[in-house]
Amino acid sequence: MNEREQGASVETLEAAAGRGEEMSDIRALTDQLCELTKRWTPYEDIPRSQQAECRDIGRKLHALGAEAAMRDAYYEATGRNRAAMVIAAYFDGIGEWRW
Repeated sequence: MNEREQGASVETLEAAAGRGEEMSDIRALTDQLCELTKRWTPYEDIPRSQQAECRDIGRKLHALGAEAAMRDAYYEATGRNRAAMVIAAYFDGIGEWRW
């Protein structure tokens, strides 16, 4: 392997490692969103602090994986707790997300 090929291999490995870190961060944010919403009910107002935290998680997800990461986290959270469907409203306006 010549020097140029070795450099390309190193760049490829570094890019893959970066994607692995991003995926790990997305997973952690998805878990955080699920934890935040697990006790939400359709009968109670969501505290503003939790609304703000939800929106912050949405911004971070968008920064890491755009709308696809937000959508995946939304579906996972609503799959665990249907009352979490209100996340769609809190994500409104982040990137291309529209409620």
